[in-house]
Amino acid sequence: MQTAAQKIVFHGSGIRLFALQIVNILLTIVSFGLYYPWARAAYFRFTLHETEFAGNRFSFSGTGRELFKGLAIGLLILAAIESGLLYLSSHSILLSSFLSFMVFMLFVPFVIHASMRYRTSRISWRGIHFGYRGDLKMLMNISVKGTLLTVVTLGVYSAWYAMEVRNYVLGNVRFGSIQIKYHGKGLDYFLINLKGIVLTIFTFGLYWFWWNRNLLNYYINK
Repeated sequence: MQTAAQKIVFHGSGIRLFALQIVNILLTIVSFGLYYPWARAAYFRFTLHETEFAGNRFSFSGTGRELFKGLAIGLLILAAIESGLLYLSSHSILLSSFLSFMVFMLFVPFVIHASMRYRTSRISWRGIHFGYRGDLKMLMNISVKGTLLTVVTLGVYSAWYAMEVRNYVLGNVRFGSIQIKYHGKGLDYFLINLKGIVLTIFTFGLYWFWWNRNLLNYYINK
């Protein structure tokens, strides 16, 4: 007897996401940015709790305090690197600019790699936890290629770059003994963002929340 296919469904509404993001933005502004990690934790909890699979919803056990600690460590590392580059700039602006560009290409995949390891360890479904098994070196190779092509194409390739990263990262996520696969396409992602940018401008920013919801739907459906 063949088992019916199960589909992941996102139940979140644009209105509820709008309200959550408004609160997060206001508290982040009032706290001069310090609330940002707690805002991210609230966002993850909302999106995962509103995502259902086989009659059960996902959960996120991460906290703002944990995210704050990770962010602080990342910023300290970046500040140390930037201090060194600032010193070099007094001797050679060209060398400093080149090294800054290289740091950007390598630091971004490092952050993605570290954050995926953390986030997946805090996501569960029916008590079963996720895990990330990606290779940092491979992710850096994708970042170097994607960054260079994005610069050459004046930003157009960024949609394809984003999907290549997501395909690789999510393709290395494990759920118990199950391997996850993601099938995002650069053109689809480009068109969603193009529509989002245009409508957000014409609605004076209000469509941004629905744009965000469309992106979440696309991520989950793929």
